[in-house]
Amino acid sequence: MSDSVWENTLNFDINQDYDDTTTVRPETGSEDSHQFKRDELLRLSKFYIQKAGWDLGRFDVADIRMETVESIVVARIRYRTAEPVFGQAVNLETSLTPTGSLLGLAVNYNPQTASGNGLSNLWEMVRAACIFLFGIAVIIIFYFRIRARVIDTKSALVISILAGFIVPAIIFLNEVNETDLFDEGSSWVDIFGLLLSMGMTGALGAVGFFIVSAVGDSITRQHWPEKLDCYDYLRQGMFFNKPVGETLVRGSLSPLSWLVFGLCCCGFSRTYILKPPSHFLSMRLSGLRCM
Repeated sequence: MSDSVWENTLNFDINQDYDDTTTVRPETGSEDSHQFKRDELLRLSKFYIQKAGWDLGRFDVADIRMETVESIVVARIRYRTAEPVFGQAVNLETSLTPTGSLLGLAVNYNPQTASGNGLSNLWEMVRAACIFLFGIAVIIIFYFRIRARVIDTKSALVISILAGFIVPAIIFLNEVNETDLFDEGSSWVDIFGLLLSMGMTGALGAVGFFIVSAVGDSITRQHWPEKLDCYDYLRQGMFFNKPVGETLVRGSLSPLSWLVFGLCCCGFSRTYILKPPSHFLSMRLSGLRCM
């Protein structure tokens, strides 16, 4: 029998603890219905957790809550460690359906406290405010510079077209990685919604990149025009020339030099710091013998 049929006769009631031997049936709207009590839910979740290899003797019940997942009522029982286990605070959460089956078992290590959540929320608000102010400033600068006719629209148009294809491609790859769009059970509504979101996000991304690149290109050409020489050659398809070659050589030598420097530092530390020379150890031993 499917879960949808059992939903009409099985449900949860964690607010009342009926006696196991009681003959009074809870009122649920159906004479043949049955309510899972709190202790029954705890015993059921304990069974699944022990099957997974966890020792519930180290855990306490944190809370029990009801949620609706795709029109199915789900009971979520959360446990937390009374004391840290090997220096780690662990939270377990089981998700049970009215039929008694396990929908999911989640483990969370070192969950953030209320103060940590407040600090992270504060940083999120600060970042959102900074992005908003940056966007307003860029739009204002773009308006005044386009009125002064100092915007190179051709350069900005190339970047915006590339962004208009790259942003939807990133969204599509993320969606394919998370869900199987090409499965037989996927509906055309989900695919249409994904295509619509890709189109809207790509359009907004193209407009945003056009404004930002136009402002950046205009300001850079006004104050540091020599910094865009290589970019102008590449945009026109002129790859074989002296400025492009010099830029490639500098870009290749700089990380290679830092890599060699880091390898030398690692070799020096392993030779003289982590593992002292043998003559240094012999001198220390001879000094100890004299003492």
